[in-house]
Amino acid sequence: MKRVFLPVLLGLLLLAGPLWAQRQYRLYLKSGATIEGITEYEETATHVRFRLHGGEVAIPLEDVLRIEAYTAEEPAEAPPAPPAQEPEAPEPPAREAAQQAELRRLKDWLKKIDERLKEVQDKEEELKALKEELRRVRLRIELKYKQGRERCQQVLAQQGVPAPERTVQCRRRYLQFLSPRDRGIVQSNFIRKAELEAAIAELEEVLSPLLQDKEELLKERAQVLQSIRELRSGSGP
Repeated sequence: MKRVFLPVLLGLLLLAGPLWAQRQYRLYLKSGATIEGITEYEETATHVRFRLHGGEVAIPLEDVLRIEAYTAEEPAEAPPAPPAQEPEAPEPPAREAAQQAELRRLKDWLKKIDERLKEVQDKEEELKALKEELRRVRLRIELKYKQGRERCQQVLAQQGVPAPERTVQCRRRYLQFLSPRDRGIVQSNFIRKAELEAAIAELEEVLSPLLQDKEELLKERAQVLQSIRELRSGSGP
C-alpha cells in the first residue's frame, strides 16, 4: 500500500506545482512594446495604472493593446513585428514608454486647443477689421456732412435767413449744397455703413460664446503645458 501511495503523492505535487507560481500580468502596447512583471494593476476610464520597480506607472488606455495574465514560468508572447520597411526601434524601459505615450497624448491635446484658440483669434481679428473700416466710413460721412452744413450756412446767411432757422435747415439740406461727386461719396458711404453694421452684429453674435470658451481654453492650455513640463523633468506619473 505504501509503495502505491508514494508515487501517486509525488505525481499530485508535480501537477500542483505550477499553481504555486506567482500570478503576474503582461501589458502589450500598440507601439509593439511589452511590459512584464506586473503583480497587480488598476484600469480606469482613461489609464492603466500599476507599480513597477518601486514606482507608479500610468499608461493611457488608448495606447494599450491588451493585458494578459500569466505565471512566472510562462514565456512572454513575442510582440507583433513592425512593418518590414521600418527599422525596429529598441524597446524602451516600461516607465520611459509610459512617459512617451503620455507626452504624445498631451501634445495632441495641446494641438487641438491651439486650433480652437486660432479659430477664436481669427474671428476677433475679422471683427477688429470691420470696426476699423466702419470708423473710417463714419469719418468720411461726417466730413461731407460738415462741408455741406458750412456751405448751407453761407448761402442762407446771404439770403437773410435767421441763424436758428439756418441751423435747422442745414441739418436736413446739407446734401443739396454738396457737389454731385461729393453727394455720391456720401450715399455710397451710407450704404457701406449699413453693410458693416449688419456684418459686425452678426459676427459679434457668433463670437460671443467663443470668447467665453476662450477663457476656459487658456486655462486648459496652461494646465497641459504644466503637465508637459513636469513629464519632461521627470516629476510626472
